[in-house]
Amino acid sequence: MGLEPGISAPLGKGKFGRVYLARLKAQSGFLLALKCLERAPIEQHATLSTQVEREIEIMANLRHPNIIRLYDYFYDERHLYLMMEYAGSGELFHQLNKRGRFSDRRSAMYTYQVAEGLAYLHSKNVIHRDIKPENLMIGLNGEIKIGDFGWSVYSPEERQSTLCGTPSYISPEMLLGKPHGKAVDVWALGVLAYEMVTGDEPFAGNDQRTARI
Repeated sequence: MGLEPGISAPLGKGKFGRVYLARLKAQSGFLLALKCLERAPIEQHATLSTQVEREIEIMANLRHPNIIRLYDYFYDERHLYLMMEYAGSGELFHQLNKRGRFSDRRSAMYTYQVAEGLAYLHSKNVIHRDIKPENLMIGLNGEIKIGDFGWSVYSPEERQSTLCGTPSYISPEMLLGKPHGKAVDVWALGVLAYEMVTGDEPFAGNDQRTARI
């Protein structure tokens, strides 16, 4: 796949790289999100390198309308490039922050679409482990698309024990250091649904000890 030079625009910035809007040479008008990661800082840490490799491996095998698609990837001496589906309406986080809260109808629609995406992931024995508004994109037709599989893992059984994700969305068993599985995504979806309807996080302002209780 070739990229049309000179028309890319920045879409976002992360710790190890940036995301650009790009166009394919071979298909005029076809836009995608090009994620450019710096290889050096990633390859210096074995755990991080494994995490990126796992993210690519998982995303490469996913095909669902409510999940951001990874079309292809390539690399050069300095960067790793991920060619991903472009969700033209941006992050759910920005929409929620702008509106304060969503209507019951919109909240129900988004909750259903995230649940559909999670059901597909779980049928593939994939746990996302970081469901939150910042990792949910909105497509050009207003549909939700799950993205950012940095903490995702392939796990046929409930044997995971890594504490990961975002504090406000972490499930009780994960906080307590117990083995966890697909249910952690369902917990996070419940937190998300509450936040979309009320405009508040259910455990916002609580210290970690109180949140655990």
